[in-house]
Amino acid sequence: MRRTKAEAEQTRHDLLDAAELLFDQQGVSRTSLADIAKAAGVTRGAVYWHFTDKDDVLRAMCERTCLPFDHLEAQLLADLPQGALQALRRYYLAMFSEVVRSPRTRRVFNILWNKYECPDENSPVMERRLEHLRESHAVLTTTLQAAREQGQLRSPAQIEDLAVMLDTAVMGLIELWLIDPARFAIDTRAAAYVEILLRMLGADAGDA
Repeated sequence: MRRTKAEAEQTRHDLLDAAELLFDQQGVSRTSLADIAKAAGVTRGAVYWHFTDKDDVLRAMCERTCLPFDHLEAQLLADLPQGALQALRRYYLAMFSEVVRSPRTRRVFNILWNKYECPDENSPVMERRLEHLRESHAVLTTTLQAAREQGQLRSPAQIEDLAVMLDTAVMGLIELWLIDPARFAIDTRAAAYVEILLRMLGADAGDA
């Protein structure tokens, strides 16, 4: 019997959900397409109908999770004329909120950082991940340049250097929290962390 488009789409989501849980629990290399099919309650043929291989599953899983962050970046850029550092604060608070509230986001971040063992640097997954990191970095440098032009950024450091330090601090904070959630309360302390980051940039208290 021919499946409807809605049914096929649901099967695809079920496969991604199953893969996400398995990758998070046992790692990518120790999870087979047969494992994913079994967990999703479908045949292995259904997996190959939707995905070419395991890397394709992982790529689609990551794309599904990146969508909220793409929206946040678009909003950040749209808000720059009204105040770049205020927009950056809202962006980081929204990012931390997404990580805290969404088990899916936490799982995918954990998979990419801790469960994707020895990936091929030329794999589609790694290429897309690097592309997304570069896109996010470009958004951040644009934001910091706008803040400097608006007289909000007091630090004399180069924009590129400031962007690198911000990227490292924010991603490191999220990764540390995912590894040891009991170490600090990112859900209740996010605002304080963001203020510290902005002050480290040399942001003016009145502007930020």
